Amino acid sequence: MESMKVLFIGNSYTEYNSLQKMFASICKHNDLEVETYMLAEGGMSLQFHYYEEATHTVLRETDWDYVVLQEQSVIPSEQPKELFNSVKRFSELLDGRETKLALYSTWSRKFLPHIQKDIDDAYSIASAEFNCELIPIGKAWSIALERYSSINLFADDHSHPSWLGSYLAACVIFMKLVGKKPLIASNTIDLDESVQFLIDIKVSKKLQECAALAVGLGTS
Repeated sequence: MESMKVLFIGNSYTEYNSLQKMFASICKHNDLEVETYMLAEGGMSLQFHYYEEATHTVLRETDWDYVVLQEQSVIPSEQPKELFNSVKRFSELLDGRETKLALYSTWSRKFLPHIQKDIDDAYSIASAEFNCELIPIGKAWSIALERYSSINLFADDHSHPSWLGSYLAACVIFMKLVGKKPLIASNTIDLDESVQFLIDIKVSKKLQECAALAVGLGTS
Protein backbone atom coordinates (compact mmCIF):
# COMPACT_ATOMS: atom_id res chain seq x y z
CA MET A 1 0.00 0.00 0.00
CA GLU A 2 1.27 3.44 -0.89
CA SER A 3 1.25 6.18 1.75
CA MET A 4 0.90 9.95 1.86
CA LYS A 5 0.80 12.69 4.50
CA VAL A 6 -1.50 15.68 3.89
CA LEU A 7 -1.99 18.79 6.01
CA PHE A 8 -5.10 20.92 5.41
CA ILE A 9 -4.99 24.63 6.33
CA GLY A 10 -8.11 26.74 5.85
CA ASN A 11 -11.43 27.62 7.41
CA SER A 12 -14.97 26.26 7.56
CA TYR A 13 -14.97 25.38 3.83
CA THR A 14 -12.31 22.83 4.76
CA GLU A 15 -13.69 21.99 8.20
CA TYR A 16 -17.31 21.29 7.17
CA ASN A 17 -18.54 17.69 6.99
CA SER A 18 -15.20 16.19 8.02
CA LEU A 19 -13.64 16.79 4.61
CA GLN A 20 -10.25 15.43 5.65
CA LYS A 21 -11.88 12.18 6.79
CA MET A 22 -13.85 11.92 3.55
CA PHE A 23 -10.59 12.27 1.65
CA ALA A 24 -8.91 9.69 3.88
CA SER A 25 -11.79 7.26 3.37
CA ILE A 26 -11.56 7.57 -0.42
CA CYS A 27 -7.82 6.92 -0.12
CA LYS A 28 -8.47 3.84 2.03
CA HIS A 29 -10.88 2.37 -0.54
CA ASN A 30 -8.16 2.87 -3.15
CA ASP A 31 -5.37 1.11 -1.23
CA LEU A 32 -3.63 4.33 -0.27
CA GLU A 33 -2.63 4.85 3.34
CA VAL A 34 -2.91 8.52 4.26
CA GLU A 35 -2.17 10.56 7.37
CA THR A 36 -4.09 13.82 7.57
CA TYR A 37 -4.26 16.76 9.93
CA MET A 38 -6.37 19.90 9.75
CA LEU A 39 -5.86 23.48 10.92
CA ALA A 40 -9.19 25.14 10.20
CA GLU A 41 -11.44 27.63 11.92
CA GLY A 42 -14.48 29.48 10.62
CA GLY A 43 -13.68 32.72 8.79
CA MET A 44 -9.93 32.46 9.18
CA SER A 45 -7.56 33.60 6.43
CA LEU A 46 -4.25 32.11 5.37
CA GLN A 47 -2.55 35.19 6.81
CA PHE A 48 -4.07 34.37 10.20
CA HIS A 49 -2.77 30.78 10.01
CA TYR A 50 0.70 31.88 8.91
CA TYR A 51 1.16 34.00 12.03
CA GLU A 52 -0.11 31.29 14.40
CA GLU A 53 2.63 29.41 16.25
CA ALA A 54 0.54 26.23 16.04
CA THR A 55 0.88 26.30 12.26
CA HIS A 56 4.67 26.45 12.42
CA THR A 57 4.75 23.70 15.04
CA VAL A 58 2.67 21.33 12.90
CA LEU A 59 4.81 22.09 9.85
CA ARG A 60 8.02 21.43 11.79
CA GLU A 61 6.96 18.20 13.44
CA THR A 62 5.91 16.21 10.34
CA ASP A 63 7.36 15.75 6.88
CA TRP A 64 4.17 16.46 4.97
CA ASP A 65 3.91 15.38 1.34
CA TYR A 66 1.30 18.07 0.68
CA VAL A 67 0.07 21.18 2.47
CA VAL A 68 -3.35 22.13 1.10
CA LEU A 69 -4.06 25.86 1.50
CA GLN A 70 -7.62 27.23 1.37
CA GLU A 71 -8.08 30.99 1.56
CA GLN A 72 -11.07 32.69 3.18
CA SER A 73 -13.87 32.53 0.60
CA VAL A 74 -14.15 36.16 -0.55
CA ILE A 75 -10.47 37.16 -0.40
CA PRO A 76 -9.46 35.70 -3.80
CA SER A 77 -12.13 37.71 -5.62
CA GLU A 78 -11.96 40.90 -3.52
CA GLN A 79 -8.29 40.98 -2.45
CA PRO A 80 -6.33 38.61 -4.71
CA LYS A 81 -3.06 40.22 -3.63
CA GLU A 82 -3.66 38.99 -0.08
CA LEU A 83 -3.98 35.42 -1.37
CA PHE A 84 -0.85 35.90 -3.45
CA ASN A 85 1.13 37.22 -0.46
CA SER A 86 0.01 34.38 1.82
CA VAL A 87 0.96 31.71 -0.70
CA LYS A 88 4.32 33.46 -1.08
CA ARG A 89 4.90 33.32 2.69
CA PHE A 90 4.08 29.61 2.90
CA SER A 91 6.20 28.90 -0.17
CA GLU A 92 9.19 30.62 1.42
CA LEU A 93 8.55 28.86 4.73
CA LEU A 94 8.72 25.45 3.03
CA ASP A 95 11.60 26.30 0.72
CA GLY A 96 14.18 23.53 0.71
CA ARG A 97 11.75 20.87 1.90
CA GLU A 98 10.14 18.08 -0.12
CA THR A 99 6.67 19.27 0.90
CA LYS A 100 4.50 20.40 -2.02
CA LEU A 101 1.97 23.21 -1.69
CA ALA A 102 -1.49 22.69 -3.16
CA LEU A 103 -4.14 25.41 -3.47
CA TYR A 104 -7.77 24.53 -2.70
CA SER A 105 -9.59 26.75 -5.20
CA THR A 106 -13.07 27.32 -3.77
CA TRP A 107 -16.54 27.85 -5.21
CA SER A 108 -18.56 31.05 -5.32
CA ARG A 109 -21.54 31.45 -3.03
CA LYS A 110 -24.82 30.27 -4.52
CA PHE A 111 -26.16 33.70 -5.40
CA LEU A 112 -22.81 35.15 -6.53
CA PRO A 113 -21.90 32.88 -9.47
CA HIS A 114 -20.42 35.80 -11.39
CA ILE A 115 -17.37 35.92 -9.09
CA GLN A 116 -16.31 32.33 -9.83
CA LYS A 117 -14.02 33.44 -12.64
CA ASP A 118 -12.26 35.91 -10.33
CA ILE A 119 -11.76 33.17 -7.74
CA ASP A 120 -10.45 30.71 -10.33
CA ASP A 121 -8.11 33.31 -11.83
CA ALA A 122 -6.64 34.33 -8.46
CA TYR A 123 -5.83 30.76 -7.46
CA SER A 124 -4.51 29.94 -10.93
CA ILE A 125 -2.12 32.90 -10.94
CA ALA A 126 -0.87 32.12 -7.42
CA SER A 127 -0.35 28.43 -8.17
CA ALA A 128 1.61 29.19 -11.35
CA GLU A 129 3.78 31.83 -9.67
CA PHE A 130 4.78 29.62 -6.73
CA ASN A 131 4.75 26.21 -8.45
CA CYS A 132 1.80 24.86 -6.45
CA GLU A 133 -0.62 22.12 -7.38
CA LEU A 134 -3.98 23.69 -8.26
CA ILE A 135 -6.96 21.78 -6.86
CA PRO A 136 -9.87 23.15 -8.97
CA ILE A 137 -12.79 22.52 -6.65
CA GLY A 138 -14.65 25.65 -7.77
CA LYS A 139 -14.35 24.48 -11.37
CA ALA A 140 -15.77 21.07 -10.43
CA TRP A 141 -18.69 22.77 -8.70
CA SER A 142 -19.39 24.86 -11.82
CA ILE A 143 -19.45 21.70 -13.93
CA ALA A 144 -21.73 19.89 -11.47
CA LEU A 145 -24.14 22.82 -11.16
CA GLU A 146 -24.44 23.00 -14.94
CA ARG A 147 -24.78 19.26 -15.59
CA TYR A 148 -26.67 18.08 -12.52
CA SER A 149 -28.64 20.97 -11.07
CA SER A 150 -30.75 18.58 -8.99
CA ILE A 151 -27.72 17.65 -6.87
CA ASN A 152 -27.58 20.14 -4.02
CA LEU A 153 -23.97 21.09 -3.28
CA PHE A 154 -24.78 23.90 -0.84
CA ALA A 155 -25.71 23.90 2.83
CA ASP A 156 -28.77 25.88 3.89
CA ASP A 157 -26.74 29.10 4.17
CA HIS A 158 -25.99 28.99 0.38
CA SER A 159 -22.28 29.32 1.12
CA HIS A 160 -20.89 26.27 2.89
CA PRO A 161 -20.90 22.82 1.31
CA SER A 162 -23.58 20.21 1.85
CA TRP A 163 -22.40 16.66 2.46
CA LEU A 164 -22.43 16.10 -1.29
CA GLY A 165 -20.51 19.33 -1.84
CA SER A 166 -17.79 18.16 0.52
CA TYR A 167 -17.75 14.75 -1.17
CA LEU A 168 -17.18 16.44 -4.54
CA ALA A 169 -14.34 18.48 -3.00
CA ALA A 170 -12.78 15.32 -1.53
CA CYS A 171 -12.93 13.63 -4.95
CA VAL A 172 -11.18 16.57 -6.62
CA ILE A 173 -8.48 16.58 -3.94
CA PHE A 174 -7.94 12.83 -4.35
CA MET A 175 -7.74 12.99 -8.15
CA LYS A 176 -5.35 15.92 -8.13
CA LEU A 177 -2.98 14.67 -5.44
CA VAL A 178 -3.05 11.00 -6.39
CA GLY A 179 -3.31 11.53 -10.15
CA LYS A 180 -6.03 9.02 -10.90
CA LYS A 181 -9.76 8.47 -10.55
CA PRO A 182 -10.91 6.71 -7.39
CA LEU A 183 -12.43 3.26 -7.66
CA ILE A 184 -16.08 3.26 -6.71
CA ALA A 185 -15.50 0.41 -4.27
CA SER A 186 -18.11 1.51 -1.77
CA ASN A 187 -20.91 4.02 -1.36
CA THR A 188 -19.94 4.31 2.29
CA ILE A 189 -17.58 7.06 3.44
CA ASP A 190 -16.08 6.39 6.88
CA LEU A 191 -15.89 9.55 8.95
CA ASP A 192 -15.08 7.88 12.24
CA GLU A 193 -15.21 4.45 13.81
CA SER A 194 -18.93 4.85 14.44
CA VAL A 195 -19.93 7.52 11.90
CA GLN A 196 -20.50 6.91 8.20
CA PHE A 197 -21.78 8.99 5.28
CA LEU A 198 -23.83 7.04 2.74
CA ILE A 199 -23.99 8.28 -0.84
CA ASP A 200 -26.15 6.97 -3.67
CA ILE A 201 -23.85 5.19 -6.11
CA LYS A 202 -25.40 6.99 -9.11
CA VAL A 203 -24.82 10.38 -7.47
CA SER A 204 -21.28 9.34 -6.57
CA LYS A 205 -20.55 8.48 -10.21
CA LYS A 206 -21.92 11.82 -11.40
CA LEU A 207 -19.85 13.82 -8.91
CA GLN A 208 -16.71 11.82 -9.71
CA GLU A 209 -17.34 12.54 -13.40
CA CYS A 210 -17.43 16.29 -12.64
CA ALA A 211 -14.26 16.03 -10.55
CA ALA A 212 -12.48 14.15 -13.33
CA LEU A 213 -13.45 16.78 -15.90
CA ALA A 214 -12.22 19.57 -13.62
CA VAL A 215 -8.77 18.02 -13.13
CA GLY A 216 -8.38 16.88 -16.73
CA LEU A 217 -8.79 13.14 -16.27
CA GLY A 218 -11.79 12.90 -18.60
CA THR A 219 -14.80 10.69 -18.00
CA SER A 220 -13.95 7.37 -19.60
